[in-house]
Amino acid sequence: MSYGVLSCPDGALEQLAWFRREYHRCLWRGGDALFELTDAALTAPGLVASLPYLSLEPGFRRGHGMIYRALRQGGVSEEALRDLLVAARPAGACQIFCVS
Repeated sequence: MSYGVLSCPDGALEQLAWFRREYHRCLWRGGDALFELTDAALTAPGLVASLPYLSLEPGFRRGHGMIYRALRQGGVSEEALRDLLVAARPAGACQIFCVS
């Protein structure tokens, strides 16, 4: 499932909103729980001892059982996520990371 050519908007808040919206589209079957799990993992104040601890983060509004269900049943469109990450890369990133 490809979304075609993605273009990242200008402005930091618009870019973040755009990235989050497009990232959510990459998730399927349990996408909402996977999205919240991503938020919880990224906003945790440090190392997380185990998955149930992520359910205590404010970004995860579901019970800890949903973490396991989302990981077991949910999925990520790898192609769509790859396209999104390419579209969202910082300007000049290819010059830094790519070897000619």
